[in-house]
Amino acid sequence: MQGEQLSAIQKYNQSSGVYNEIIKIGDYPKGKYILQIVVGNKKYGEKVIKK
Repeated sequence: MQGEQLSAIQKYNQSSGVYNEIIKIGDYPKGKYILQIVVGNKKYGEKVIKK
């Protein structure tokens, strides 16, 4: 897969819990994007489609 990083949000030393983050993609063109979340040494990925 090819691409480039468009945005990064870094948060450190947060206590355990549930968090919400709004990622504004209004200026991005329509298409497919990969959202990658890293927690500690674990990585999670999700495909996002902007129509």
